[in-house]
Amino acid sequence: MTPVEPNLLGVSIWHTRPLPAADSLARRCRRLGAEVVIAPALAIEPLLPGEQGWQRSQALIAQLDAYAHVIFISGNAVHWGLQAIGAVWADWPESCRCYAIGPTTEGLLADAGIVARRAEGQAMNSEALLRLPELQRLSGQRVLIVRGV
Repeated sequence: MTPVEPNLLGVSIWHTRPLPAADSLARRCRRLGAEVVIAPALAIEPLLPGEQGWQRSQALIAQLDAYAHVIFISGNAVHWGLQAIGAVWADWPESCRCYAIGPTTEGLLADAGIVARRAEGQAMNSEALLRLPELQRLSGQRVLIVRGV
C-alpha cells in the first residue's frame, strides 16, 4: 500500500533549518500546498584561515590517509568537509573506510563517489553507527569524525 501524502493546503510553516538543508523540505511542503517562509535560525559556513580550529582541521585533512575510519555526522559535514578535503586530496584515500550517520548523509557521499556504510534501521545516531561490527574493535586504528563546530 502506498502511503498517502498529507494535504497541507492552508497551512503556514515557519522553517528555521539552515540553508541549503531548508530548501528540499520547503519545496516538498509547498508541493503539498503549504505556504512556507524560510527563516534560517543559524548559518552554517566553512572555517576560514585564521579562525579557531582552521589549522587543526587542515592538519587532520593532510593526514587523511592515516585514518582507518572516517565518520560524517551530517549533510553539512559532507558538504563542507568534502570541500576542504578536496582542496588537499584529488581522490578519496583507499585506506579510509567511510561512514554516514543517516541515509541523507550516505546519499550525499554517494553523490561524491564515496561509498559509505551506515547503521541499518530507523536509528540515525552515533550509538547505532557504533554498533557496526567493524567499529567494535578499534584498538590501534585511527578514527576521524567530520562535524561542525
